[in-house]
Amino acid sequence: MKIAYIFSEFPSGQVSNSTRVFSMLERGHDVTVFANTKGNSAFYRDELKKYSARLNCIYINNSLFESIKILINDIFKNPILCLKNIVKASNKNIFYQNYTKRVIGGKGGKSNLLVTKKKTKILTYYFRIKAFQNKEFDIIVSFFGTIGNNYLFLKNLYPTVPYVTYFVGFDYSSYVYSTAKINLYSDLFNKADLIFAKSSFSKQTLIALGANEEKVKIDYNGINLDKFECRDFNKRIGKVVKFIIVSRLEKKKCHILILKALNKILEKHINFTFTIVGDGPERKNLEEYLNVNLQLKEKVLFLGLKSQQEIKQLLRNYHIFIHPSSSSLLSGSMEDTPTAILEAMACGLPIISTYHAGIPDLVLNNYNGRLVPERNLDLLISVIESFMLNQECINTYGRNSRKLTEERFDSDLNAHKNEILYNSIIQENDKKNKVLR
Repeated sequence: MKIAYIFSEFPSGQVSNSTRVFSMLERGHDVTVFANTKGNSAFYRDELKKYSARLNCIYINNSLFESIKILINDIFKNPILCLKNIVKASNKNIFYQNYTKRVIGGKGGKSNLLVTKKKTKILTYYFRIKAFQNKEFDIIVSFFGTIGNNYLFLKNLYPTVPYVTYFVGFDYSSYVYSTAKINLYSDLFNKADLIFAKSSFSKQTLIALGANEEKVKIDYNGINLDKFECRDFNKRIGKVVKFIIVSRLEKKKCHILILKALNKILEKHINFTFTIVGDGPERKNLEEYLNVNLQLKEKVLFLGLKSQQEIKQLLRNYHIFIHPSSSSLLSGSMEDTPTAILEAMACGLPIISTYHAGIPDLVLNNYNGRLVPERNLDLLISVIESFMLNQECINTYGRNSRKLTEERFDSDLNAHKNEILYNSIIQENDKKNKVLR
């Protein structure tokens, strides 16, 4: 298959999405990646080196100065083609981005009404048209809903090629929330051939937003299990239970809730440690909390940012992964199925988390972990305490975590399923196109 992947940045900050690309390369497919900008390649040095001869990456966005310079060169090099592309890019019916605008008027003043409008950025779309010109693909796959919207013009340039979009979390939560729940995806839902959700929750949310149920399929995030060595279950846990979280330090990850729970548990149990991996705007608040709870402070270790290789080594030395995600109170943002949880599962850790977005698809309550409602301090305390009192559950749930990852979240297994699904939709499109001819 000739596959075109479209990203805001590549390599993607979302590990699982870059993994999808590398998995398809591993299976011998012809892959071209289009991205607005270049992402951080540090996590993917091995993959980028391995596939350097076969992975074609095209970066579209340039500085204004560089864009004008390239445009002038195009005018001199091929003025007719350049003019045609400029005319195309100025067609607001095809090359547009949806946005919302507040309507002013009504009886005696301002109305709260928000309406959907279209805008076009001629220079932006000129370079997007140019990037895709004179190329052949069997299928086009975009990440995420916002990118799917912005590159929907490809259905006009490639009307016979299936167009697929993945949704990830923010694009069906905070993005919709910020636009007063006006559905900016109606055109995408109508024109896309396939919509991928990453969990049962996101599938139902997309259908509620207006997506055709028959078009929406679940494609779980996958990870390369060969890169994750499982914890040794024969090794005794010992007296001290070691908890860990790996995430950006921000309010919706609820680090402060974990600290409050552990502080309460300290009244009964002292044999535990808690390690925080990551950095972010909440670090100052967390440190301030610990500075007034000095007994707890002795149990908590901040490691800051770590490479993926370092994280994989760390996880094997801990007992329980704790990640009580919640929806953002300010923006409504959700994170669907966090890759950090998957990686901990691959290393054989039981998970303590919440009934948040797609997390219940990863963590089956009382099988490979325990789930509590968002921001519920009392139940979080109870669950943490239950693991400390019944250490046999740590290994039992940990084995189940690894097993579930192998059965449902192996990137190679998921890539094989995608091959079948991609081929089926390509064949369906071919049949439709033959009928139309």
